[in-house]
Amino acid sequence: MVKIRGDVNLAQFGNPRFCLAVKLAAALLATLAVAFGSSLVFAETIGSDGIPANTFGTEPGVSEPGASGALAPCANGTVVPSPASNPGLVSDCEALLAANVVMGGTGNLNWSADRDINTWEDVIVAGTPLRVTHLYLSSKGLHGSIPAELGDLTKLRDLRLSSNSLAGSIPVEMGNLSNLQYFLLDNNGLTGEVPRNWAAWPTSKTWTSTATT
Repeated sequence: MVKIRGDVNLAQFGNPRFCLAVKLAAALLATLAVAFGSSLVFAETIGSDGIPANTFGTEPGVSEPGASGALAPCANGTVVPSPASNPGLVSDCEALLAANVVMGGTGNLNWSADRDINTWEDVIVAGTPLRVTHLYLSSKGLHGSIPAELGDLTKLRDLRLSSNSLAGSIPVEMGNLSNLQYFLLDNNGLTGEVPRNWAAWPTSKTWTSTATT
């Protein structure tokens, strides 16, 4: 909303033409601000010399465009097609971007908020609404640990992480993957147990695999 603050009393000043010009400028600013959706404020105050001192700024409590309220990267319309219709895919996108930070290693996956998720390397998107269903990440030179964020990919059916250099244990969040049918982890440096809440495994299984060199 545009606010014009103050009112000039032409009788107060010796130069009514100047004051009229000030009021016309304020009116023009208001018209432009409304036309462009701006929250600019024209504040008209009286200086010590009796001449109106005019300042421009944003209305208190209104952020500059882009300063706040910006769309999350995965909801910007670039990565996920029709994000409003595919909220689950937006969540999957966020999970994968976070996971890439944890296990990126030397893999240099092309996962980015600057490109369509359908072009992301070794990521398969399917279904209605769209979700991530397959990750083919074997032999990608991945380091670090298995990211807990992968457990947010609740429609994932196939996860292949074999022949990398992943270490540590399987995060308990992976137990959320109730739709998972294939899970390949051989030739890594992983130790520990399969999560006990993993519906795809009838019992917990202790295992150790060998890291690649």
